Amino acid sequence: MIIRKPASRAPAALRQSAGEFFLFAIMMQLFDLKPYSGRCVCVAVSGGRDSVALLHYFRENAAAYAITLRALTCDHGLRGADSRADAAFVGRLCERWKIPLRVFRADVAQLAEQAGEGIEEAARNWRCACFREALAEGADVVVTAHHLDDYAETVLFRLARGTSLAGLNAFPDRPGIARPLLHVPRAVIDRYISEHALPYTEDATNADERFTRNRLRHTVLPALEEAVPKAAEHLVRFAERAAEDDAYLTSLALAQTEEKEGAVRVPLSLPDPLFSRACLAAMKRFGVEKDYTSANFSEFFKLRQLASGQRVSLKRGLCAAREGDDAVIYPRIPRFEGEVPFAVGKVTTCAFTLEAGEGEHPDALRVDLDAFPPGCVVRTRREGDVFTPYRGTQRTLKKFLTDRKIPARVSRSLPLIACGKVVYAVCGAEISDAVRITKHTVRRGYLFTPMRTPDHVYKGDFTMHPDCQRILLSEDVIAAKVKEAGKWLTEKFRGRHPVAVCNLKGSSMFFCDLVRATEVDLELDFMAVSSYGSETVSAGRPKITRHLFSSVEGKDVILVEDIVDTGRTLITLRNFFKDRGAKSVTVVALLDKPSRRIVESHADYTCFEVGDYFIVGYGLDYAEKYRNLPYIAVLKESVYEK
Repeated sequence: MIIRKPASRAPAALRQSAGEFFLFAIMMQLFDLKPYSGRCVCVAVSGGRDSVALLHYFRENAAAYAITLRALTCDHGLRGADSRADAAFVGRLCERWKIPLRVFRADVAQLAEQAGEGIEEAARNWRCACFREALAEGADVVVTAHHLDDYAETVLFRLARGTSLAGLNAFPDRPGIARPLLHVPRAVIDRYISEHALPYTEDATNADERFTRNRLRHTVLPALEEAVPKAAEHLVRFAERAAEDDAYLTSLALAQTEEKEGAVRVPLSLPDPLFSRACLAAMKRFGVEKDYTSANFSEFFKLRQLASGQRVSLKRGLCAAREGDDAVIYPRIPRFEGEVPFAVGKVTTCAFTLEAGEGEHPDALRVDLDAFPPGCVVRTRREGDVFTPYRGTQRTLKKFLTDRKIPARVSRSLPLIACGKVVYAVCGAEISDAVRITKHTVRRGYLFTPMRTPDHVYKGDFTMHPDCQRILLSEDVIAAKVKEAGKWLTEKFRGRHPVAVCNLKGSSMFFCDLVRATEVDLELDFMAVSSYGSETVSAGRPKITRHLFSSVEGKDVILVEDIVDTGRTLITLRNFFKDRGAKSVTVVALLDKPSRRIVESHADYTCFEVGDYFIVGYGLDYAEKYRNLPYIAVLKESVYEK
């Protein structure tokens, strides 16, 4: 460690030759202090010239801006006596300037070894932990002395190594951390040190050009500045624009992803810049922040050529599989090979958690607890398992899982309740018909696993219409969702007077409940469009059979739809209202069948997404029957195959 003694002020002739570029420093205007007014600021001080200048600048202006000033220093223990000497220097400086100092010490080399990290990464992580501790102790913000040349050096270094746009964001925003010198050149800081005759320490290794960063700092960047004036400033501006572009592209990518069943789904059809960003975001979602490489992205792109169901391995126990037209990124879950006796209570294994209890639980299967035969156990799937799903016929468990489109990565770890080869519940998916709730049920219970939300939740089927195969959405589930939709409309149209249009007849019940749940003044109107008739599949030729009673010109329209299927009806109706001068059109749909989509069209708010079943109830019909059922159920195939 070298300690630079305070120097006398530079000669006047030298000060004048610096010109206007140094005027801010001479006038003590390194940066704007207004954002720090009235706050508790903790300066991270290493003892070097940059951090000493930063600490001095805050000290000189603390009273004028009502700033409570503190300091911290981090002794990494990497340079032996020199590290300790740097910390001692900072201690003496803060004591002389009457600034409270917090000293952090650690053996970073040992921390790196324990965490399996590089020295630089371990040092950075430890410093961040120190900063968080300073914030927890009352500081409003921790400020560091990174400056414009640091920024430019980092950008140049990363560009030379072939970084992406994301890598140019060298100093991303972090909560509670500020870098007020980030747009101040090193020359200005040097001038500030000279003008105020400030002492500082200097790490002798910083002059060793065997290190790439030092060579960039002392040789490459000065040569670039000489050839292209203000090169450092231009590099920083470029990096900032690149970070903005990357953030925008990332937002587009994230809008196309879906997190479901412990995995992130990314459409394989996304353009490469969005696809790679969506996959990167998925890896970060599962904790892989820095160890990804170009090889990982090659694996993602390889999925486009693989068959559905095939997978590739990634870093830190992550996998990516192709499922249909999506890449699915998920953590590898260990397989549970044992079994646990089934009873009311909670079971936790390496692969799953299952909670069985009396009463009800949201997002859980509901069962007759007394209907399970003696000897049932909790386990995962095995070869030869058979299952009789609710209101269905016996089949192999494998066929049931395939029919329900439950991917193998999920099904291999789902908890089952079984006796021998007979499965009585696929937890998170479906119960056996043998354990359904009936009018004879004494002990109603539930089976809950956080791994997956069941395909449908029902209270019991003893009042179900005999033409229905199973209840998909119960009365209470529908009512809760309609209430949420009403709140959404209330917030969206607060202070406005929209007209709510009911598309007869399928959305009639939904419409009545929805407008009652919407707390704004509404006009009501009705129209009818048909694309089903007496068929079970949309004919795809929407036809308006009943027009509106009044004009919608200049009005906000809320179109209430029962179901979005092919998407053609929605496009027809949006165009219908547009042609009649509607100010805006907001579509609220009870149900969405994305698997049936032919044209790209979506509701602005959808209550439920359903599979490709023919469903009835709560306004939905088949051949004008079943509209008055209070629930939504799957119609038996035998009814419409007659």
